Amino acid sequence: MEPAFVSEDRFTREQFHAWLRELPASDRHRYELLSGRIAMTPPAGWPHSAVTARIVAALVVHVDARRLGTVQESSAGYDLPSGDCVQPDVSYFSRDSLRRGPAPRVGGSVGFAPDLVVEVLSPSTRKRDLGEKRGVYERNQVAEYWVVDPVAGTVTVFVREATTGGVGFDEGTTRDAGRVPSQVFPDLDLAIECLLD
Repeated sequence: MEPAFVSEDRFTREQFHAWLRELPASDRHRYELLSGRIAMTPPAGWPHSAVTARIVAALVVHVDARRLGTVQESSAGYDLPSGDCVQPDVSYFSRDSLRRGPAPRVGGSVGFAPDLVVEVLSPSTRKRDLGEKRGVYERNQVAEYWVVDPVAGTVTVFVREATTGGVGFDEGTTRDAGRVPSQVFPDLDLAIECLLD
């Protein structure tokens, strides 16, 4: 299943944010600006929200106990250096990333790429999360990208590394059991079975 709407017209970031401000308050869809086009995704439904909530809860406990940075859920927006505007299901940025800035504005989007992005696949986002959005996160130097597939019961972790063509994500490590293999959080004791149960 494709997203319910992708614009034919191209928009700048400023035009996109102006367009968002005109939406009715009752609109529950998520909108992102990808390669200049507005992409709309309907509410994901079950089990997407439950899996996302478990990931947020586990990461908040880990990050807050160590005072590492900030975990955000899907209402957080990012205005990336590439011009794309995204709302990942879960994201994390370190205290060092926050210090490097630019400082987020209250009520505004974060103006830099997170250190970690997590996308939970749903029928309407699968193709985009594995393709276009993976490329967006790679171009914007996200250190680690998790793709959680509740249907297959797997977590795939892509890590930024040097390659012959420059720097980009590796081929990814996919697991259906055991700990999530994170380099951003090397001491994270997060069992895949607990996330997807």
